[in-house]
Amino acid sequence: MNEVLLGANSLLSGRANGCTLRVVHLCWSFLQCIPRLCGPLFGPVCLASNLAVTILIAVLYYWVPLQFLRQNVSVFSYSVCLAALFWFFGNIVFHCVLAAYLEPFHPPPAPEGVNFNQEFFSLNGSAVRVCRSCRTLKPPRFHHCRTCNRCVYRMDHHCPFINNCVGLHNLRHFFLFLVWVTLGCFFVTLSSLPAIHAPTPDDAAMFRKLFSLICAIVSSGVGISVAFLCATQLHLIGSNRTTVENAKLSVHSSGPAVNPYDKGSFRGNWAAVFGASSWMWILPTVGRWPEAALPGGDVVHPGSDV
Repeated sequence: MNEVLLGANSLLSGRANGCTLRVVHLCWSFLQCIPRLCGPLFGPVCLASNLAVTILIAVLYYWVPLQFLRQNVSVFSYSVCLAALFWFFGNIVFHCVLAAYLEPFHPPPAPEGVNFNQEFFSLNGSAVRVCRSCRTLKPPRFHHCRTCNRCVYRMDHHCPFINNCVGLHNLRHFFLFLVWVTLGCFFVTLSSLPAIHAPTPDDAAMFRKLFSLICAIVSSGVGISVAFLCATQLHLIGSNRTTVENAKLSVHSSGPAVNPYDKGSFRGNWAAVFGASSWMWILPTVGRWPEAALPGGDVVHPGSDV
């Protein structure tokens, strides 16, 4: 009897989880449609707003809380805060620009003789999917972006705040952009507290407290919001899957979701995106990936994911 009850409970919970995952998948699909519904200017406006908020927080922090620290703490402490501001701001802008500028990795043009009315095309004895939307081959881990109208290798999602798809070649920069935004916002919030809690004997001190409080509220709000997205991306990178793949595995899998791209360890999955050189992981550098051919030899993608 207990086994029957446990089995029924597992079945009901599984159905409930499946319904929840389907709702999440539908919400995620709707969010991906927003850039197309809002028109071609939506992406550039979001990217410009992203950089504008970053510059606003940095300038406001420099002119108010940091100047208070300059007058009330040691030269060493002030120098550390100033260096941290430039480090965070430089990394945020660097990785944001590269995530927006780099091509996420598109497939090359389809060879001659491809029938785009069929679902698969035989290439050197291997069956390769055909994308009818952008009229090219669609090997494993390629997903068609409806906003860009192109297939992207290891597509995670289309991000309006960088006006680009997040794919193989810019995933590292997108994730580090999230990391530095989160850490930078928390740093600004914490280091603004002395200016907020300082006495206000005159109007100048009152304005200093007000602007420091605004700086802390804006930065903490941005930091908390981005932290959730950063944690999600960390989980996906650690399991070597994308948001698209995770949604498909969760919704369409009747049993436990099996990830065929999992390399068996967090470090192995992490190296597939960030490379093997650990000292290069946090430095503001452009990553390089080993390359190998997909079935047929005409489409190139990282050999670590073959």
